[in-house]
Amino acid sequence: MALNHPQQATASVLRDSPAWQALTAHYTKTAPDFDLRRAFDGDAKRFERLSIEAPHVFADLSKNYLDTSTQTALHRLAEQCQVVLVVGSPNSSNSNRLRELAERIGARAYLVDNA
Repeated sequence: MALNHPQQATASVLRDSPAWQALTAHYTKTAPDFDLRRAFDGDAKRFERLSIEAPHVFADLSKNYLDTSTQTALHRLAEQCQVVLVVGSPNSSNSNRLRELAERIGARAYLVDNA
């Protein structure tokens, strides 16, 4: 397939990046067998590690299908991006957390509620 637009070229470069390959490999390895009950059973501090608190705000990410290696892989990928689109509800703490993380590392980040 010919890359006719700059966006296509950028997406292709990103998909070929080591960070994308690592995230894809991580997902392929962990997602099919991920069990939230086992995640809690195997990590007594899961709630503590994956919860975030700020004045008047509390986000419990421990009930999501992620772990610290997923967060690391996503962070490394986001570092290579100039723009990050997060598809999710503005009411979702997870979606807002991803948008904030992208902004913190210098990417322009947008929350898309309806895709």
